[in-house]
Amino acid sequence: MKKTLLAAALAASFAGSAMAASVELYGVVDTGLAYTNTSFGGLASAGKDTDSFSMQTGISTASRFGFKGVEDLGDGYSVEFQLENSFDSDTGKLHTDKTLFDRETRLSLNTPYGTVSFGRMGSITSGAGTYDVFQATGDAMDGGYLDNMASNVWFARDRYDNMMTFATPDFNGLKGYVQYSFNIEGQEVAGTRDNDRYVAAGATYTYGPLSLALVYDSVMYNHWQNGVRSSTADLDDSQTVSFGVNYDFGVAKAFFGAQYGKNEVVDVLGTAGNILSDPDADATLPFDGYNLHIGATAPVFGGELQVSAYYGDYEYTEDDHITADKYGVAAMYLYPVSKRTTVYAGAGWSQFNIKVDGFEGLEDQAGRQKGVDVAFGLTHRF
Repeated sequence: MKKTLLAAALAASFAGSAMAASVELYGVVDTGLAYTNTSFGGLASAGKDTDSFSMQTGISTASRFGFKGVEDLGDGYSVEFQLENSFDSDTGKLHTDKTLFDRETRLSLNTPYGTVSFGRMGSITSGAGTYDVFQATGDAMDGGYLDNMASNVWFARDRYDNMMTFATPDFNGLKGYVQYSFNIEGQEVAGTRDNDRYVAAGATYTYGPLSLALVYDSVMYNHWQNGVRSSTADLDDSQTVSFGVNYDFGVAKAFFGAQYGKNEVVDVLGTAGNILSDPDADATLPFDGYNLHIGATAPVFGGELQVSAYYGDYEYTEDDHITADKYGVAAMYLYPVSKRTTVYAGAGWSQFNIKVDGFEGLEDQAGRQKGVDVAFGLTHRF
């Protein structure tokens, strides 16, 4: 009751007309301690080894606060909004400089024929926000936690600016989704090739304990910026298909996820920059390849245990002499001590390898990065 009154008072301070809608203030504070060890070798030896124990924000879930509300227009129509900010609970700073609502800024029109949303929101393969479709279905950890705790399983997707999303009604367990971003980061500029754009189409199906998700999406890289060729001018648009499934056996829920992508920018740990004599090459280096994940969640001693294992295999789009792979395992245990507060502990291990065979005179060259994370902390929701 107090939270509802506070949210209404805050909403009234922004605009008196908001009182016509139902408005809620909500939030999460997550802070923990983490041990991280990272080591590099071979072609990646320029990387700096780290060994640290520190306080961190948002290990289990991002620290955030937000406003959301809905106004019923009648006859099955309503207008809905969500404004959500992330902050660093260990310092009190905004997580994103000069941006208040960096997580989601969504305005939606709900109709009997579906929902259309406008603003900043997560892509349907990003594992973020309202339209978390693929990772919620095919990833036991729904995107993971720290860098080495299943967070690097999938091809890079994020929350995007200037996004439109259409979601169909539920047809006996089947739902469809379409997304398009005019510019994934920042204000659109004239000319479509002056913007990094995003497009996706997907569907989910639920039947009893079975859930399925299938998505096609593409990042369309900009070729020009203010009349000048951009750093991504020579990249073809990425093309990726993602499939996820989970089945609830009662005693545990099993997850499987798979992706196949072309022209995907993969984090190759700076090693590609060394290989190509270009220190910035790893920022825009495209790979073809696939990702696989198996995992499970199960109730254990009143909490939830999550386990995950994954593997990825990649080949440099422009020269098959450069290949890479990654693999890892992770586990997280979350225990609710009340309706609003959860304690958690987890660990993860991962390794990334890159190999060069006969590229520009280099033969049997390799690089690798190994990482370990161990963390525990506390989450409170309000």
